Amino acid sequence: MVSLAMAELIESSSSVPLSGSFNFDVFLSFRGEDTGKNFTGFLYKALKNRAINVFIDNEDLSTREDISPDLLKAIKGSKISILVFSKGYASSKRCLLELSHIVHCQKAKGQRVMPIFLDIEPTDVRNQTGSFAGPFEEHEKNFKPDIVKNWREALREVGNLKGWVLKDDVNGGSSDLFRTFHQWLRSVEPPEALNPELVGNIAEHWYWKFHYVDREFVEALKIQLRDIKNG
Repeated sequence: MVSLAMAELIESSSSVPLSGSFNFDVFLSFRGEDTGKNFTGFLYKALKNRAINVFIDNEDLSTREDISPDLLKAIKGSKISILVFSKGYASSKRCLLELSHIVHCQKAKGQRVMPIFLDIEPTDVRNQTGSFAGPFEEHEKNFKPDIVKNWREALREVGNLKGWVLKDDVNGGSSDLFRTFHQWLRSVEPPEALNPELVGNIAEHWYWKFHYVDREFVEALKIQLRDIKNG
C-alpha cells in the first residue's frame, strides 16, 4: 500500500496529461561522482529488477560536463524523470542542462518528475542555498545571465514538487540489516559479480535508504506507469 506522502507525490507529478511516444519508462538524472556507485546504482538495479525500462547515462561517473543529443533524446523519450539531488548536483553543468531539458519536457509533454533529495533540503534546491549556493556563485561568473537564470528557475520549479527527503543518518547498524542487504544484492547480481569490499563498505550505510525506495518508490512508479498506459 502506498503511504499518504507517496500518494501526494504521485498526484503532484501527474497533473498534466502525457503526450508523444516514449522509449523509456524512467530517466535517471544524478551526479555520478556523488551517488552513481551507491544510492543511484541501487535504485537503478531495483527498477530494472522489476521490469521498469530505465535510461541511465553509462558515462555519468566521468567528469564530462557536456550533454549529448542522444541524452536529450532519452530525456524526451521517457515517461518519468527521477532527479536525485545530492550536495554536488549544482556543481555539474551537465546535471543542470539535464534538469533544464527535463523541466522543458514537463511543460511541453506533461512528463512526470519525481525528485529525491538525498542528504539535502528541498529549500536548498529551491532557493540555491546551502551546498547549492557556492556553485551558483561560480556559475554567475562563468555563464551568461540567461543560462544561469534558466537553471535557477528549473531548480525552483522542481524544488517545489513533493519528493522524497532521504537523510544520511537514516542507516542501519546491525548485522541483521547487513545480512538482509547482502541477500538482496545476491538476488540481483550473479555471485561471481559481487565485490566483497563494496558490499562491506556500503551495506550498513545505505541499506535503509535503499530498502525504503525499493518498497514504496517502485510501487509508486508502477502506479504512474499503469496510469500513463491506461490514459
